[in-house]
Amino acid sequence: MSGNVRILYNPGQHYNPEDGVYNVPYTGMYHIYTQLYGSRYADNHYHIRVDGDAILYTHEKADHYSYFRSPSISIVYQLQAGQKLTVTPQSGNLIIIGTSSGYITSWFGATLLSIDY
Repeated sequence: MSGNVRILYNPGQHYNPEDGVYNVPYTGMYHIYTQLYGSRYADNHYHIRVDGDAILYTHEKADHYSYFRSPSISIVYQLQAGQKLTVTPQSGNLIIIGTSSGYITSWFGATLLSIDY
């Protein structure tokens, strides 16, 4: 996720809003989660990626009856220090921030559950 991003919490500054990459600081088990709001007019495909490789994928079909759609995906995954974590659209229109009222419409996070020593 990159673009019009508002950072709510980024201890250690491991997430870079310029390129949408979270640089994994510690080897361990992480809970990775995201909710992505997409356009109702196109199929939307999103991936959670580690070093460019997809580890989790979601797909939503176009639905002209709802204004936005918001798939949520979550995974507990072993990561190594130095790996790059991203959420990327494969196709469709990702809406990151901004309804007219200024609500956050998409988010991405990773929580360290346990450190491997």
